[in-house]
Amino acid sequence: MTNPAGNIRYVRDDEGAQIIGPGAGPAASVRVFLAGGVSVVLDPLRPRVPLLVEFPDADEQAELVLRELLGDATADFRSVGTRELDLPSGDWWWGVVEWARVEWLAIWSPNRLDPQLLDIDRFRCAARAGDLADPDRCEELAAAAAEPIRMLAERAAGGRLTPVAALAVRAAVEAARDHLPGIELPDPWPESNGEPAPDRPVRARLWDVVRAVARQGQAATLGESGREPPDSVAVRRSSADWRLIPPGIVDLAEDTIVARAAGDSIEITIPALGGAARRLDPDVDDGYLMARVVGTDAMPIGQCALYPDRTIAEYRGRAVLDRPSSGTDVIDVFLVSNPRLSETDPVRRQLQRVRRCAARALVTERLASIGLVESARWGEVAALWAIVADEAAATSSDGRDRWATEAMALQIAALERAGSGRARMLRSRNPGLPEPAVDRLASPTLAELDLLGLLDAAGSGGARPGA
Repeated sequence: MTNPAGNIRYVRDDEGAQIIGPGAGPAASVRVFLAGGVSVVLDPLRPRVPLLVEFPDADEQAELVLRELLGDATADFRSVGTRELDLPSGDWWWGVVEWARVEWLAIWSPNRLDPQLLDIDRFRCAARAGDLADPDRCEELAAAAAEPIRMLAERAAGGRLTPVAALAVRAAVEAARDHLPGIELPDPWPESNGEPAPDRPVRARLWDVVRAVARQGQAATLGESGREPPDSVAVRRSSADWRLIPPGIVDLAEDTIVARAAGDSIEITIPALGGAARRLDPDVDDGYLMARVVGTDAMPIGQCALYPDRTIAEYRGRAVLDRPSSGTDVIDVFLVSNPRLSETDPVRRQLQRVRRCAARALVTERLASIGLVESARWGEVAALWAIVADEAAATSSDGRDRWATEAMALQIAALERAGSGRARMLRSRNPGLPEPAVDRLASPTLAELDLLGLLDAAGSGGARPGA
């Protein structure tokens, strides 16, 4: 699968117009809302090519955004029909791409990312999008990021940030001065090459983070997370839906929820993150941990609170059911503050599983690339993409063949980076595979640098704003 300019089409009919790009890959797409009511949907694996651009018809501000985004010829196109488009380009467009990447990481990172650093990342990328960004949204982002920017600017001015982090903070400072008149920030600091240069202790921390995500992705395949017998009505397994519970509380690997039915009740357990169950603080964790059993009609048949069992590092609870549990019921864990409903459609649940596996693979690949992980370690990244290919091929979704093919191409690219001879064998057996887009790995965020210990110049890691 390739993405030439001819894959982007401007379609106008009697009801309006939209821009349609190629089909999405195995990773979840993300939508960014721009000025004039325009929204852009991007694929994090091929972020340069919009999957979809939606905009109100006959809107003056939307038309100005389209002219900036796709040129005058497209904005002037008024006939009912279809026309081919060139790829969007320019610094503003790359601001949109980077903004979308931050929003995707905020939703799909299996690691907990610092929310204040994500605020800075959102703002600096939205500011780079220039007139494409909604000015009201930019002001909101600027206000949320102002204090974290000031704190990190002081650290940068004192030489306490790594060069690559200082570059990102400098961009945020310059944008803040434009959007927040009167804000007091330190003067710009000297230019740097922006290259992280982690020493051995930082490399060790970095690889611990990368390996933790890799193991989470491999756990279900290797049988590490499922210590129970195969699924049955009496004992069943399920996977946490990342849209219902954020990282940092439970083990987000596949098949970690275990449910044991007994008469009119069911006991539900899930391992705690890092083997340390704790009582949740609703002010910090945004709610209490719950579990529910939902029928195929989307109606809950029972739910319960989950409490920490520190003796075996799990959260557990028992729900009384309205009827006996069946093999088609969905078992989910969630925070009580989360309004989302459980997904009960089996095909869409398969798709969510593929998206989680792809998120682990892409996030691990980005962290390994940002941290300059030595080539031998890239075999772990390749293994994660192999899991994505297998999971995609096992789904009933229409895009399964395309997703599996793209995942295999990414697996081969990682094997080549690892110096593995298996890459040549796989490539010879699968001619015509797409070439992965290198921009999926571009532009490290401050939140990612912090996670890897590459924010603090001292190499100690975890340098939060104000630290």
